[in-house]
Amino acid sequence: MHSWQLSFAAKNWVKGLHFEVNGFYNRGSDLIITDYRNYENAVKNHTAGVEVMANYQLPRFSANLHFTWAHTFKSSITPSANIFDEDEAFEDDLKYGIVNANNNTPALTSNLILTWQVTPQLKLHAHTLFESKQSTYFYDLNRNCYLGKLQTEIYDLKEDDPRKKELWGIIYELSEQPYTRKDMPARAIVNVGADYKIGRLTLGLNIHNLFDTRYDRSGMNTSLVPQQGRWWQISIGYKI
Repeated sequence: MHSWQLSFAAKNWVKGLHFEVNGFYNRGSDLIITDYRNYENAVKNHTAGVEVMANYQLPRFSANLHFTWAHTFKSSITPSANIFDEDEAFEDDLKYGIVNANNNTPALTSNLILTWQVTPQLKLHAHTLFESKQSTYFYDLNRNCYLGKLQTEIYDLKEDDPRKKELWGIIYELSEQPYTRKDMPARAIVNVGADYKIGRLTLGLNIHNLFDTRYDRSGMNTSLVPQQGRWWQISIGYKI
């Protein structure tokens, strides 16, 4: 991985406000990828973006903001993509594992963390995560397992069986596109919590995914995986 960055930072630009702006360009090659069931150092990824970090601090209140915009303009998701010349155009790049777009990475990501010390005993905090719409490209194991099943069926059929032509047509269609693209909508996940101190005892209450947002995540060899909805956490701590 080769990374070029240009940063600008300021402390107390406005009283209590610190921030940093970072522009970056990452050029990676021989990155780890899963090729069906094996891991290989075989793919490339070229990404540029801007990252902003800001912190606003008062005696009893703080706000921390993180914002990132990233764009991938050259990328492959399979070792076979590297056998082709980078400048050669294909009618269907995804067929060869060439994505040239963000994969499992939203273009916009933002985190906002707020903390308020209401009293010496009571502290409130909140965290909001925002992710823009994103796409996932992956090797479709279910479809390709079905493809193997059809190939086995063909070998068991007699030469003059009329079903052979039909099955070969299905196999050809499935073989044309071994990779799948699925989109995930933008989402905002909100977590809130409170801590209350009684001497050495601390009581905590946290609510994760406050609005019970339904969303998915994904990986290279998986389809979309549903994530957990709203859930609660109660904690008790004692300082010795």
